[in-house]
Amino acid sequence: MDVSLACLLRMKLTLFVLSFGPLLCSSNARLEDFPAICADLDKFAPIRCGVICCAGTAGKPNIGWCESHEPETIQLNVVGQLNVAEACRQHLRPDGRPTHCTIIGTGCIYAYDEEAGHPMGGPSATAYDEADVPNFVQNVYARLRISLEQLLRPFPNVLLLRVSYPIDCANMHPRSLAAKLLRYSTITSVPTSVTVMDDLWPRIPRLVESDATGVVNFNNAGTITNERILQLYHDLVDSNIKWVVDENIPDEGTKAFSHLSCARLSKLDPLHPVLTAEDAVARGFRTRAQRLTKHAAKVASNEEA
Repeated sequence: MDVSLACLLRMKLTLFVLSFGPLLCSSNARLEDFPAICADLDKFAPIRCGVICCAGTAGKPNIGWCESHEPETIQLNVVGQLNVAEACRQHLRPDGRPTHCTIIGTGCIYAYDEEAGHPMGGPSATAYDEADVPNFVQNVYARLRISLEQLLRPFPNVLLLRVSYPIDCANMHPRSLAAKLLRYSTITSVPTSVTVMDDLWPRIPRLVESDATGVVNFNNAGTITNERILQLYHDLVDSNIKWVVDENIPDEGTKAFSHLSCARLSKLDPLHPVLTAEDAVARGFRTRAQRLTKHAAKVASNEEA
């Protein structure tokens, strides 16, 4: 199934998406409305692929919202996700197996821990894999996401993709990491794993079609810093941007910065090597620069006409 990145990005605007064959069908069912979710499964019958749940909340304007709205966060990020997973488990495909369900989770449930063998700046062998117990419990959002993972593990039909600091290079969604960094005059800069959507998002249909299940670190290889992201944007897209780096590095364990292994993702999608974070960001920014150049040329042509 060939689904463009643009289509997959639009899935973030829906509560969950039913995909079958080459089509994407959005559902307007609320996550808390289990009967409505079941009704849409019956209506769309996603027998070839399954459900991709991109719903949930990280808070607005930021994750701090979850601290003061814990009951609402529980409903959206735990109860609602379980509703989708259970509806899919009950909805059987023609082969008698439950409908496949992909849930977009988070990788921001780990923090560097040198004593435990996961130091900042360590080699790939020190990266956290899916079997490592999450150790970042400093906020409500992370604690609830960890709880959700534990609750979803018994479901035989669920694939949970851990997304870390998503970067949308070509389209620059306002809530992606790169777009946020451009709005700040001062940044912190710690190496961490990231999910470059331009590179990884198109893999989701292949994982769905292969019936992959379990927890997967859905991030690019290696790590990258905020400063390096801005430097690449400066070099490849806009040389006018400026920033200042706050030299005060957060204490170990106080922020969800970590190096996550992408070995399992590579095994599940072996024909498409996972790019390093830096290579993926650079490629995405080159695409953005090309789009901006074409747009500027089109505007100039229209003005001349």
